[in-house]
Amino acid sequence: TELDIHEACAMGRAGIVQKRLTDDPLVYDEVGPAGFLPLHRAAYRGHVDAVSLLLQMGADPNARSQNGASLTAVHSAVAGAARFSTGDENGRSFRDVSARLMAAGADAELEMEGEWTAISAAERDGLDELLPILRPTAEQAD
Repeated sequence: TELDIHEACAMGRAGIVQKRLTDDPLVYDEVGPAGFLPLHRAAYRGHVDAVSLLLQMGADPNARSQNGASLTAVHSAVAGAARFSTGDENGRSFRDVSARLMAAGADAELEMEGEWTAISAAERDGLDELLPILRPTAEQAD
């Protein structure tokens, strides 16, 4: 069975993500099950290569999920880090995913439903490794 873009992003199958993007360059904007975009799925699972491919093709790092949560990819990365741990393991790196999203213009201060920002969620969940990435200093921004 061939994986669709959402399955490939969730599984970190960068080669298949690349093929889906080659077949349809706008597939990154396809709303999937439960209202999530491919970037949300890749970020939640910590798959750096899939996130990078989607961003290179033009995926909006601040695009909202089309469900009641109204979250962004950086919210997904924080939720994934809380669920799976922030460590670089099993091909996952939530630090790298968060850094790529922030470099692409993600806003960690956008609120999802319930008024949670990615920063406040990371603080709540004790994800201290992600906070310097989500809250760049003025020196880093220059």
